[in-house]
Amino acid sequence: DEMGTGSGNNSPEPKAARTGDAQEDGLLNELDQIRKTIRRETEETDKKILAMIVNRVDVTEIFSPPCVVAMGIRMGLIGGSSMDLTTGWDFSRQADRRRATEVIHKEQPMLLIGSPPCTMFSVLQGLYCHLHGHREEWMKKFNERTQEAIAHVKFCVQLYKWQRAEGRYFLHEHPEGATSWDLQIMKDLENMMGVKKISCDQCQFGLETEVKGEKRPARK
Repeated sequence: DEMGTGSGNNSPEPKAARTGDAQEDGLLNELDQIRKTIRRETEETDKKILAMIVNRVDVTEIFSPPCVVAMGIRMGLIGGSSMDLTTGWDFSRQADRRRATEVIHKEQPMLLIGSPPCTMFSVLQGLYCHLHGHREEWMKKFNERTQEAIAHVKFCVQLYKWQRAEGRYFLHEHPEGATSWDLQIMKDLENMMGVKKISCDQCQFGLETEVKGEKRPARK
């Protein structure tokens, strides 16, 4: 009876074959997860690129009157805000810092330039302290102004970190000899991946300062 003497068509598959199938299924599931992750990251990147194209601002300045923004506009770039005391911003006030943060989040500039006041970080401050450090009232005001200057730098760094997290760029400008570079917050910023510190002579780019009515090259 051939019907009762089959060669094992209904017999269980070998264990090795089943194990191989399970491994293959696991690899397929893993590849599927990788595809989904890549697709999600690509969509997020596309959304950021689209947002920059639709509402694109090329450059925004903080602690600066219209300078690079004005030049950028003349070169065909899309200029953002130039926030400075001369344009109605006082960053010693919390309300203005909060308002500036909102403006930058709205403009989403490709490049954010920060030029916080560097007066209190000048090497000359050491000479002033040597001459007037014995005067208690003078030192009190000096320390208050120094802390305010540090607060301005910290505010800029917060904005830089946000720019970096969003995949955009920042430029921090201070004289090479400024003691602000020794602040821990600046050292931490310099050590971040992708951040570079560059020194240049600004007089090579036409920057001048006026001394007693005479224009001279600025040394920075």
